[in-house]
Parts: sequence; C-alpha cells; structure tokens
Amino acid sequence: MKIRQAKRTSYPAIAALQIANWRRTYKGLLSDDFLDGLEPGSIIDELREHELIEPGGILICEDNDELLGFAEYSPDDEIQDCMYLESLHVRESAQGRGIGTRLIKAVFNEARSLGMRSVSVCIVQGNEHARQMYVSLGAETYKYFTDDFHVTESRSEKLIWKELHE
Repeated sequence: MKIRQAKRTSYPAIAALQIANWRRTYKGLLSDDFLDGLEPGSIIDELREHELIEPGGILICEDNDELLGFAEYSPDDEIQDCMYLESLHVRESAQGRGIGTRLIKAVFNEARSLGMRSVSVCIVQGNEHARQMYVSLGAETYKYFTDDFHVTESRSEKLIWKELHE
C-alpha cells in the first residue's frame, strides 16, 4: 500500500469512489434527488478546479494500482493556520484496514510541512462512523451549522484537531 499525490489519470476512479460512498453513507441524510443526480463528470470538474487551490492537494492510497481511498485538502477559510480535510473516502471493501487513518495522518504531515497548526473537517450530522473515527484520532467539536452541501441543505458539524499527532 502506498500514499501519493493524485494525478489527473486517477480522477475517474476518485469520482466513482466518491459517488458510491456518498450514495451509501448519505442515504436518508441527504435528498434522494441529490444522491441520484451525482455524476462523475461534475466531480472530475471539481477535482480539476481543486488543482488551482494553493496549498492543497489530493492524496490517494493505492495497492497494486487499485484505488483504496483518497483525501482532498486545502486551507481552511475560517480558521487561521489550519488545513481543511475536504473529503475522505475509503472503498467499502477496504474499510477497517487503517486506510482512512493513514490518509488523515498524511494530511497532518502536509499541514505541518506548510507550518499549519491544526486540521479541520466537516461532517453531515448522522454520519456517526466518520465522527467516531475522527474523535478517536483526537478531533473535537468546533461548531454545529447548517450547510449548503452541494446545493442540498444539511445539518453539519465541524471538528478540529488542535494539535497534529504523528
């Protein structure tokens, strides 16, 4: 297993993984119309736009050229000296193998290398699996808010790692 920066050739697999995970994870939490309308092309366009954010990136975890997971990150617009973990997805068949934790720690390393002191992440309330993982790694609640999650409203929570652990 290795973690590296994504290349454009990885974008179709990243989009497919994100759509599969959103449809499974957010069923009942976000509107069915939104979930049914997800298309790889629009996600690939967002990934290309993400390339323009400095500093930022997309880390992928792969094994034998198979995408197992990815983490997308950029500076937090709200918190100074903080990296924002925009998206974290692990293939369902690869969950429970520590891939999400490895990707989060790789984002911590990226943040540290840029002199950032913390990392934040937002979750849709009800996504308890993600929340439990983040809290087990030391994240704390920063705030609760209503989010315009890709044009569909959601109740969300922002968490923060105030200290970046190895």
